[in-house]
Amino acid sequence: METINDLAPFLPSHLQQGDYVALTFFVTTVAMASGAIFFFFQFFIAPKRWKNSILLMAMILTVASLNYFYMRDYWVETQISPTEFRYFDWLLTVPLICAEFYLLVRAFGFPRKRLWIMVFGSIWMLFFGYLGEAIDRENSLIYGLISTAGAILTIFQMGLGIEFASFQPLRSLRRGYITLFLFVLIFWNIYPIGYMTIPGNLLSNAFSPSTLDIMYNLGDIMNKVVFSIVLFMMIIHPSPDYQEEVYGEYKRELEAYKRSLKEKAEAARQAKAHAGAKSQEEANGYEVQPYENPTPEEEYI
Repeated sequence: METINDLAPFLPSHLQQGDYVALTFFVTTVAMASGAIFFFFQFFIAPKRWKNSILLMAMILTVASLNYFYMRDYWVETQISPTEFRYFDWLLTVPLICAEFYLLVRAFGFPRKRLWIMVFGSIWMLFFGYLGEAIDRENSLIYGLISTAGAILTIFQMGLGIEFASFQPLRSLRRGYITLFLFVLIFWNIYPIGYMTIPGNLLSNAFSPSTLDIMYNLGDIMNKVVFSIVLFMMIIHPSPDYQEEVYGEYKRELEAYKRSLKEKAEAARQAKAHAGAKSQEEANGYEVQPYENPTPEEEYI
């Protein structure tokens, strides 16, 4: 019985009926934890060139799911938005998402300094967003505009990777990078919409206060869970290009092995034919004499 009580905070029965904010926390937590487990297992069977990307995605989902366990429990107990937990989660996961974009195109000359610019822009965005949401809500609009500058800088650097992705020989991966960029470009807008529902901001009278957490939870589902699915489909794409990449080496080794078997069979056939011809000559009374160099006297005659 004590074990069940210890697990109660992690079970859906701990949620109150009609608490839709807590429900979104729970759904997001389960989705992120499931994704983290899935990507950790995929790491062991993925092609070598994609192991870092898959492991990084597993880390992002693991960090986010652990933070959401605490955020959901905090909301259920206090009915207060877990702002500090949420920004701590973003401070860890958003730079990792920037690193994910970098890993996809670094092999094609994408400069490492672009990664650090993206990380700087993301931290800038989160720092001023936190000031406007948790420290000085009266000036949240000003802080929001400053934060937006960091977001634009980060997304712009991600967009520069499209040029380098065009060097990718696999068509599915070229399209995949563009899809991920458009995904961020569209769904990162969920966060400023939620930010504008803060009391005193532009949309504060249009939504209830609880809408802020629902919007943020929806944004995290799209930009972490669904983002990871798009990334996985980009890498594990059932196209001829991907099949050639994953199974090409195996096919080449198999073909080389078949050629070696044919060569051995042909050599055995020739040896057998030669042995048969020699036996026939011996049966006809001919003896095969080994060739010897003639002596000088024999050569003169």
